Amino acid sequence: MQSTTKDQGPSSSDLPIVGDLRRVADEIRVKIHLAGMDAKDAWAKLEPRLHEFERKAEAARDKLTDEVKAAGKELQQQMNEFLGRLGKG
Repeated sequence: MQSTTKDQGPSSSDLPIVGDLRRVADEIRVKIHLAGMDAKDAWAKLEPRLHEFERKAEAARDKLTDEVKAAGKELQQQMNEFLGRLGKG
């Protein structure tokens, strides 16, 4: 018998921006595996920001503010720029 729980709203994994960030992060991780130390150091600075954003998105769930959404978009832009630099290296 399955237990039912009260709907707590969407989780952070249901938020499109979080999924987009995770996909970019996965692609970065694949490329970083083959990259040099400079790229690995740059990722070491960027990756904690991803984890912090995911933590905040989970805490906010369906109450994401414009500020949090803007921070996610900024982080996504930085991650995409980094990914582009990895592709050129």
